[in-house]
Amino acid sequence: MEKVLTINSKEIKMKSTAGTLMRYRNNFGRDLIKDMVHLQDKLKKVNIEGNIVTAEAGVSLISLANTCMKEGLNGLAFAGGIPGLVGASTAMNAGAYKEDMASIVREVKVITPELKIITMSNKELNYAYRNSFLKENKDYTIIKLKR
Repeated sequence: MEKVLTINSKEIKMKSTAGTLMRYRNNFGRDLIKDMVHLQDKLKKVNIEGNIVTAEAGVSLISLANTCMKEGLNGLAFAGGIPGLVGASTAMNAGAYKEDMASIVREVKVITPELKIITMSNKELNYAYRNSFLKENKDYTIIKLKR
């Protein structure tokens, strides 16, 4: 099954086989990855409205922490030294200094195994120490975090 998703005005063609995302193609039709979905090259936007921060999965966690600091927003200082991207850090509940992503995530947008884009709340993510629903269910792909 192939479905075209539109994320940030970009067409993304994805194939699903037995519930597993198998291939990602950009709108030029070039295969980028097999057996995984890599969206981080496309998803690098950060938006701040008041104290609400929205970051796409491909944003560097360190960069996001620095941006929040420059904007006078607290709560993400613990992430200032954590290498990695927002998507993976959110899925594995990255943390430091007795704080973690579970303490700041309001909701995430994900692509389901059925290739639908849904929003999941913090509670639905079932966070635990260095774990979450998303880490346990690798067929779900994070595209955006809201703090």
